[in-house]
Amino acid sequence: ISDVTERPVSLNLDYHIEVLKNCSVLRDLHRAYTQGRAMCENGLESSEIMQNVMGMIDINEEDSYQESMSEIALAVSSDLEQSGKDKTFPGLKTGLKNLDWSIGGLRKQELIIVAARPGHGKTVFAMNTARNLGFGKKSGLIFSLEMPKKKLVQRMICDIGDIESNIIMRHDIGPEHWTFINESLEKISEFPIEINDRSNHTIDTIYMASKKSKMVNDIKFIIIDYLQLIRGWNKDGQGPKA
Repeated sequence: ISDVTERPVSLNLDYHIEVLKNCSVLRDLHRAYTQGRAMCENGLESSEIMQNVMGMIDINEEDSYQESMSEIALAVSSDLEQSGKDKTFPGLKTGLKNLDWSIGGLRKQELIIVAARPGHGKTVFAMNTARNLGFGKKSGLIFSLEMPKKKLVQRMICDIGDIESNIIMRHDIGPEHWTFINESLEKISEFPIEINDRSNHTIDTIYMASKKSKMVNDIKFIIIDYLQLIRGWNKDGQGPKA
């Protein structure tokens, strides 16, 4: 609550509303947990406990995840009719023509997994995609769980400025390189993209950071490098694992 009251209400109003809604849900969950635990200790039947607990949680958001086939078919028909009129490209262009032609670009609500053996260019591919989207002024968020954010930007400098990466790695930068470096930095600084290089992310922290960036910056894409480094819990709940 203090996070909301200490800031002007006119700024990021949607974000403040989400904070209040989240606090309300957390309060309901805490009440449901407390009373549910008491019911378990008193020996009530599991079905009765579930019914009571679910009744304590106020679900205010419309459930848009479950629809009938007729409703879905109608929505798809409308989308196809509109796309036929607009003649617009369906997704965000990655800048890789063959890939865009095959998949129609990066589309909303889609998860695309890039899989390959180590050292085969997964990070390079992801950063090239981010670079192209940045040139197109598409806002996004990159989670780099392995490589520091400065290292990623250095690689972008080499890519955009056509500079050999080992020159920057060895700090062997000469006067002839600075023109290309400064030009690259100027272009990169205009990218509406954020990089989060926290190394111990969980699904929850990625979700919260992404949700905040969506509300504040209206991001259009998220890149995670890479999924296996997201921390989770083993089956016994005894500790984190990749």
